[in-house]
Amino acid sequence: MQLWQLDVMGGVFLDGGCECKPVTGIDDHCRFIVIAKVVAEPPAAP
Repeated sequence: MQLWQLDVMGGVFLDGGCECKPVTGIDDHCRFIVIAKVVAEPPAAP
């Protein structure tokens, strides 16, 4: 059985108010990072 863990890390604000956050996927058995991607989140509505 394989178990993975997804984590969203702290973000970085870019010019224009957009925030980018790294998302990582870790294999729980060997603790290797199997995926890492930076995602952009739109600014929250007031």
